[in-house]
Amino acid sequence: MAAGQSRNIRGSGALAAMGVGALLLQQIADFTVGIMLRGLTPSEQLQNFGTPAGVIYAVALALFAAMPTLLSGRRPPQP
Repeated sequence: MAAGQSRNIRGSGALAAMGVGALLLQQIADFTVGIMLRGLTPSEQLQNFGTPAGVIYAVALALFAAMPTLLSGRRPPQP
């Protein structure tokens, strides 16, 4: 395996971790707002994922988490 290829594999893992970390922080904020401002319990918030709007939201969250990895190949090569 070439050195450049192994670097890309490690980079992909770091990009995936970045997306998951961003998703985790976003969900902490989402649950906090739901609890403190909307007065929802965590179980009520999770039940929302069972609705059609919740399914669309879950897909959007998955895309949000995957976006760093999906877009990593679009960067121009570094000199």
